[in-house]
Amino acid sequence: MFQDLNRLLKDSFEFFFANFTVILSLILPVLLPVTIFGLFAEQAWIVEDNSNAAQVYASIAFVNALTYPLYHAALIRFMHDRINGHQIAGAGAYYFSALRLWLPLLILNLMIGFSILAGLLLLIIPGLILMVRMTFAEFYCVLEQKKPVTAFKLSWQDTKADFWLILTGAGVIYMTLFTLESGLSMLFGDNTLGVVMDAVLRVFFGVCYTLFTIFAYRMYVRHVQLSQDNDQERDDDSRREDDQD
Repeated sequence: MFQDLNRLLKDSFEFFFANFTVILSLILPVLLPVTIFGLFAEQAWIVEDNSNAAQVYASIAFVNALTYPLYHAALIRFMHDRINGHQIAGAGAYYFSALRLWLPLLILNLMIGFSILAGLLLLIIPGLILMVRMTFAEFYCVLEQKKPVTAFKLSWQDTKADFWLILTGAGVIYMTLFTLESGLSMLFGDNTLGVVMDAVLRVFFGVCYTLFTIFAYRMYVRHVQLSQDNDQERDDDSRREDDQD
């Protein structure tokens, strides 16, 4: 498992750095204004006693939920084209494609989000299991045009064999980035510079967290290739049996 993990993580990091400028062009048009809105809401709307904090953060989460499917679908389409050697379109073309997938991907993400939340409320572990088992869901929705419920079911089914590999890879990526983000955030206080740097760090690490999407796509491609190889082996065995008869 660790040999596969090292190779998949290495491929993911290499893809991220090799295509960093393109990833920026896909993520920033949505992530930047959403991040600025979130910071403005925190600074301007939350009152001193934090009595309305829950409502403000709910508003921020609502905006994130609405916009996330756009840039995520665009990123997935780009990764698919790049890795499969297809012609690379501009950011506008990927966003146009993402618009057609916005509603099903939004529904899928809401299904996953509520399921994970319910799982986290049940002693955390069920939520973590769901997070891992839903790793392929967005790829089925975006690349194979599956309906949200079908994508949910397929991901649950097809991630079973690679559960520990996905979980370990996610742990490495998220813990590394979270540690770096926390360390850098602690360097700045609540002054004006701190607010500016908070915005910069949120945007920067928002882009960096796409590393898991890249890793997840590598896992998805690996699964598809293994499934095709297994199907080919079964076809070959069937033909050999027919020839013997």
